[in-house]
Amino acid sequence: MGFQTQVNINPAPAVAGDFCSANPYASLLAGPGALIAGSSIPVGQTQAGVLVGRFAWTSAGSAVNNMSGNIDGAVSVNNAGAGAPQGFIHREQQALITAFLGQATQIVPTGLPMTVHVEGDFWAVNASNATSAIDQTVYAINATGAAWPAATAPTDATLTTITVVSTLINTTGGSVAVNSVTGSIAGTTLTVSAVGTGGLFANQTLTGTGVAAGTAIVGQLTGTAGSTGTYQVNILQTVASTTIVGSGGWMTVTSLTSGSIQVGMVMSGGTNAFTAGTTVLAGGTGTGGNGTYPVSIAQTLANIATATGNGAYMNVTAITGTINVGDSITTGGTHVSNVLKQISGTAGGIGAYWISSATAIGDTSGTAYAGTATRWKCKSVAAAGELMKISTWG
Repeated sequence: MGFQTQVNINPAPAVAGDFCSANPYASLLAGPGALIAGSSIPVGQTQAGVLVGRFAWTSAGSAVNNMSGNIDGAVSVNNAGAGAPQGFIHREQQALITAFLGQATQIVPTGLPMTVHVEGDFWAVNASNATSAIDQTVYAINATGAAWPAATAPTDATLTTITVVSTLINTTGGSVAVNSVTGSIAGTTLTVSAVGTGGLFANQTLTGTGVAAGTAIVGQLTGTAGSTGTYQVNILQTVASTTIVGSGGWMTVTSLTSGSIQVGMVMSGGTNAFTAGTTVLAGGTGTGGNGTYPVSIAQTLANIATATGNGAYMNVTAITGTINVGDSITTGGTHVSNVLKQISGTAGGIGAYWISSATAIGDTSGTAYAGTATRWKCKSVAAAGELMKISTWG
C-alpha cells in the first residue's frame, strides 16, 4: 500500500500480490491464533514481518496457545523457509506504513493476522535474471520468497567436498527424566526452591496441587537455566510450596559420537527407545553438544545410548558459491535434503550444517539450489524485474 504522489497517463497493470484473474482461489487452513506475520526480517528490509506478493512458509507450532488452550498447528508466517512454501501472500491491503515519512510499503508487520493462499492466479515480480516463458515452473527462492520462473532450479553452490554423518549419542550418552520441582507461585512469579528431576522451560504447562488449569511458563526471570530460580507464568494466582510437574521431558546429553543436537530435532532409537515424535525444544544448557535439552514428550529413560537425531550433520570443507538456510540440496547424485540450519563456520560457506534427510549420510559432494519448485506456473512473458502472471490452474 502507499500514498498517491503522482498520476500516470496509463495505469499500472497491477501491484505484486494482486489477483490476475477471476478464477477460484483457496487459502491455507490453520488452528486458533495461527497464521500471524512472523518475526524474521525479510532480505533487503529493516522491519520484521512478511512481504506481500511473495511466497511464504509457516512455522510448526509446538506451544499451547494461552488464549485458546489448543496446540497451534502453524503459529507464524515468514518469507523464508526450507522446502516448498506453504503458499503465496495476496495483497489485501493488510500492509502498514510504519516508517516515519514512509511513502509506500509491501510489508505486513510482525504479529498481524495473515492469509496464505495455496491456489489461485496472482501477479508476482519476475525475480530471475532472464525473461520468463509461459508454462515455466515458478521456483520459490527459499531465502527470500521471491518468484523465479525457469526451466531448471536456480543454483546457489557447488558442494565440492563434504562429509555427512548422523547425530549419534554414544554408549555413555545420557538420559531423559520427567520434570518435577518444588515451588510456589505468588501473582505471576513461580519460585522454584528445589528440582527433583528434569527442569523447566518457556511455554511448558504446569500441574500441581492448587495450580490453575492452563498455567504455562512465559519465561525464566532468575537462576540457573531450567533449575532453581524464578519464572513468570501466564495466570495470576497464589500457590503454597508444593510439587509442580512440568510438561515434556528433560534430556541430559553427556557424550556424542558425531553430529550436533539442535532445536527441532526429532530423537529416536537408543538402548531405551525414545517415545515416537520426541522433539528437542528451546531451553536448557545445551548448545549442540553436552548439556541439557527440553523435549516435547514426558518419559523416563535411564540410558539413551545409540539414539539418533533426525536428518544429518553435513560438514563442508570445499565449496563454490553460497549456501542459504532453506536451500534444497542434492548429494550423492540422488539424495535430496533441505538445509535446516548452519551450525558453525563461515556464513554460507565452509562449516557445519544440519540437513533434513539421513539418506545423505556418507555422501561426499553435491549441489545446493536456491529455490524449490512450487505448484505455480508462469502464465505471461515478463522481463527480469517485471510483473508476471503465475497460476496453479492448468
